[in-house]
Amino acid sequence: MHQTSIALLIFLTTLVVGLIIYGIKIYKTPLNPLSFYLTLDSGLRVILSCSLIYFTDNIQNFTDADIVDALLLHILYVICFALPFVMRPRWLLRTVETIRRAFFMRLPRARTPFSMLTVVLITAFILINFYMLMIVGEGGTLWLTNPREAYQNNKFGAGNYYLFWVWGISFFIIYVLYSVKPTNKGDLLKIAPLLLGIFGLTYFTGSKQILMVNILLVAFYYTHYIKIIGIKFFTVIGAALFSMFLGLQLLQGTTSDLIGALSYFDYFQKTIEFVAQYDHIGPTYGEAFISSFWGYIPRAFAPDKPLIYGQLLIQNYLYPEAADVGYYPAFASWAFMYLDFWVVGVIMSGLFVGGLSWSLYELFRRNKNDIFLFSLAAQATITLYMVPLHGELYIFIWFILQRIILNIHFKRTS
Repeated sequence: MHQTSIALLIFLTTLVVGLIIYGIKIYKTPLNPLSFYLTLDSGLRVILSCSLIYFTDNIQNFTDADIVDALLLHILYVICFALPFVMRPRWLLRTVETIRRAFFMRLPRARTPFSMLTVVLITAFILINFYMLMIVGEGGTLWLTNPREAYQNNKFGAGNYYLFWVWGISFFIIYVLYSVKPTNKGDLLKIAPLLLGIFGLTYFTGSKQILMVNILLVAFYYTHYIKIIGIKFFTVIGAALFSMFLGLQLLQGTTSDLIGALSYFDYFQKTIEFVAQYDHIGPTYGEAFISSFWGYIPRAFAPDKPLIYGQLLIQNYLYPEAADVGYYPAFASWAFMYLDFWVVGVIMSGLFVGGLSWSLYELFRRNKNDIFLFSLAAQATITLYMVPLHGELYIFIWFILQRIILNIHFKRTS
C-alpha cells in the first residue's frame, strides 16, 4: 500500500548514510558539519520521523503519494546541502572570508590570558537577557521554579531575549575553552567544575536540547584541539545522549512509553501534512520570508507586531489554535523557503545552508587559533540545524556582540 514511499525512504537512508561516511572520511571526525547535520536533520527529523509512521496508527492519516512528495523534496534538499562539500568551491571560501574580515570578526595579533572582567561582561549579558525574558515574556519567577512550563508558555513575544540568553551560555563555554586552552585531558578536568556550573544554567532554559548542544560544544573542542574522537566512541556518546533525551521525556511525564518518546521527533510527519496542503497555502513569493523579520523586533518595542508571521503562517493554516495552547510544531528545514518559492526555495535553502556550513568549517580548519572561527565552526556544525534560513542573520548579530564583548580582552600589538 505504501511501497513507493518505503522504497524512497530506503534510498534516502542510503544517501544520507553514504554522505555521513564521506564526511567522516574527509574530516577524520564525526563532528563535522556534513556528517553531524545530516545525522540530526535527516536522521532524526526525517528518517526516524517518517519510519514511525509505518509503526503507528498515523499511517492511516497519510497517503503514499503525500509521503513520496515530501521525501522527494527532502532528497533534493540533501543533495543541494551536500554539494558544496563535494564541489569545494574556493570562490565561496574567499567570499565568506572577505565578509568576515570586513566586519572585524577575526582574531587580533595578540591576546591576553583569561580575564575576570570579560567573565563579568559575559555574565552580565546572560543575566540581562534572562531578566528581560522574565519581564517581556511575563513568565517572571516561573523561569526559576518551573523552566519547562515557562519555556512552553512564556517564550512567545520574547524570543530575542531567549535566544541571546541561550547563546550567552554557549559563548561562556566557548570563552572559557578558548582563553584557558586545555591541551590534554588533565587540563580539561581542571576546568570541569566551572564547565559543569555553566551546564547547570541550561536547566533554566527549559530545553533539554540546550544542555546537549553545550555538551557537544565541549566535545567539538576536544576533538579538534586535544584528541580526535573516533567513530566508535562518538557513537557511544551519541547513544548515551539520545537515551538521556528519551529518559528525560519519560521522567518529565511528556510520554509514558518508548514509542511516545520517539514520537517527539514528529517534524517530518508535520511536513508531510504541509506538503499535502501546499496548494492551499503557497507559494507566497517572499511574503513569509519578509514577514519573518518581525522576529527580530521585540514585542515590547512594537506592541502592534503581528501574532502570525514567517513560518507561523504554516502552523496557523494547519493548526490554527495550536499557539493558544503553547504548541509550536516544527517542520523540515526547507519548509520555510518551500512556502515562499516552491521547489526553487528548497534548492536555495539547501545550497545556502550547505555553502555556509562548508565555508565556515573550512576556514576554521585553516586557523584553529581564532576564537571567532572556532565559534562560527561550532555553530555551523552543532546548532545550524536549529535555525531557519535567515536565522543566520541572528548569528551575524550575535558575532558582532561577541566582538564587542571580547574587545576588552584583546590587545593589539604594534
